[in-house]
Amino acid sequence: MPVDPIQLSEEERSHLQEREFFYARKAIRGKLRLLLTAIRKELLPLCHDSKSWLAPDGLDASRGQQAGGEYYHDLPYVYLDLPKHFSREATFTFRWMAWWGNYFFFAFISQGPTMARHVERLLASWDAFAARGLFIGVNEDLWDWRAEPGIVMPLVPATREAAAELLARHPFLKLVRVVPFDDPAVAEGRVVGEAVAFFTLLKPLFADPEP
Repeated sequence: MPVDPIQLSEEERSHLQEREFFYARKAIRGKLRLLLTAIRKELLPLCHDSKSWLAPDGLDASRGQQAGGEYYHDLPYVYLDLPKHFSREATFTFRWMAWWGNYFFFAFISQGPTMARHVERLLASWDAFAARGLFIGVNEDLWDWRAEPGIVMPLVPATREAAAELLARHPFLKLVRVVPFDDPAVAEGRVVGEAVAFFTLLKPLFADPEP
């Protein structure tokens, strides 16, 4: 008989026989979605004062979106955007995401009229944010979630000058916290608490604007 033009390797044939992984994957995905729902529940009370925030007009901090997909760099993901504001003029959102094979990450994104004030507050209180496990997005892709050199810069005391120079010309401010899946916070069931801590840490950047 003729040989197939495309052949499966021994490893690929072995993977084709796997079944339990996909049952486990479905269960894990369900738990990740429930974690995002729990984050939403904890965040909503912290957004009660959103009408006074230094944020784009039209922000409704009670609105959000939970979604997911299969192929971010060929790997599945689920995420929650809350608070969420996207318009032609401005972006103001927190994204909470689990990216299969990588990590949980939390991100704050500011783009538009209020971004400059958020940057001013960040630079003015740099020491309060430094060495807290945060990164600044430095490349031009707002939706690039890889935590690699050239894509993010660690927010530490030594990077303040470089960050100030970057953010003076950058089209957006993106602050990120990465929580690897082998982090003790995940093993000990503290992901929701870490998410709330991230939001609380960054809230002074936009809460209580000057009159």
